[in-house]
Amino acid sequence: MKDEDFIEVKEGLFIDKKSVFKRLREMGYSPPRKKKSWFSWKWRFNW
Repeated sequence: MKDEDFIEVKEGLFIDKKSVFKRLREMGYSPPRKKKSWFSWKWRFNW
């Protein structure tokens, strides 16, 4: 996998973006498509 397929959630902890979004969709969330809004969305969840 390429590096951009992963996001850093906490220092040193990387997770796979696709599986995160898949899980969130199963839980009823739909993350924004744009990268800029992804960051504000991420911090709203306080990861």
